[in-house]
Amino acid sequence: METIETKERDALIFADPIDWSKDRNGVKRFEGLSLDNLKAMLSKGFIDPNENQNNSPDTEEFAEFMENHPKFTAHGYIVSPYRNDARVTLEGVTMLGEIDKDDIIAFYEMFRYADEITANETCLHCWYD
Repeated sequence: METIETKERDALIFADPIDWSKDRNGVKRFEGLSLDNLKAMLSKGFIDPNENQNNSPDTEEFAEFMENHPKFTAHGYIVSPYRNDARVTLEGVTMLGEIDKDDIIAFYEMFRYADEITANETCLHCWYD
């Protein structure tokens, strides 16, 4: 069921609330979630700090990494509030732009076991299936 809280949560992720009544069983992917919005979601209980996608770090570990490396944003998916398994799950992080050696080292130390990794001179990205 959609509530004021789900609308606020969706706005933190997508900038605007989602009309879940049109897709009650839906799953929406997102990218570019900032550390500030992730922190807000954690503080309001909109995302489980212990939630993880299979073998990924949990939400709290993603937040700690982003705190130490603020050029990264998170990506993942959100499950409709009409479903019994409604949740927000992070699947990885992305950094675009100028990348330095410290960024690469930290990224690989944290995410070396991700299912997919993209690493080049302008992008670091990982995804857990």
